[in-house]
Amino acid sequence: MLGVGLGVLLRSTAGGVGIGVALVFVLPPVLAFGGGRTGERLSQVLPALRVGDDAFLAVPTSWPVGLAVAAGWAAVAWTAAAVTLVRRDV
Repeated sequence: MLGVGLGVLLRSTAGGVGIGVALVFVLPPVLAFGGGRTGERLSQVLPALRVGDDAFLAVPTSWPVGLAVAAGWAAVAWTAAAVTLVRRDV
């Protein structure tokens, strides 16, 4: 759902998938390792793949929190895509 929302916003399937993959798999570990305390906090609010307490994937959070964060990102992407689609492609 996140990828579809991003794809509609960007008008590009490849761009939506690329940004979705970066948000989920690339950006959280980079922020968690290189960003210090601020990077750790930012990686907690990204829709990251969180498996247990593995520090490589992201800072440890419980699965309900991770699910809520991912659902929130998907809802925001879908809402922004719907508004953009209605305004842009009448």
